[in-house]
Amino acid sequence: MQDYHKILNTIHAGLSQKKDKGKVASYIPELSNVKDDNFGIYLNIIGADDFYVGQTNVKFSIQSISKVLALSKAFEIKGDDIWNRIDVELSIF
Repeated sequence: MQDYHKILNTIHAGLSQKKDKGKVASYIPELSNVKDDNFGIYLNIIGADDFYVGQTNVKFSIQSISKVLALSKAFEIKGDDIWNRIDVELSIF
């Protein structure tokens, strides 16, 4: 079995030291009150242990990541047929 605790600690330590972490989206009211140094990772393995590091007890708004959760549920319901209704647009930076 993988040493998830060690893996998460390594990821957390490496990312916590990065200087350019972006900025909190102050134009979104719910996010404008979030401290920019909040960072935690939580891994739940169904039927096994939970592994976590950092501020995993801090509540937060999921904002855009909710789209991934909604897509996951739609995929569970529709399977590969979901791609008949969903397309991808190229992002240009």
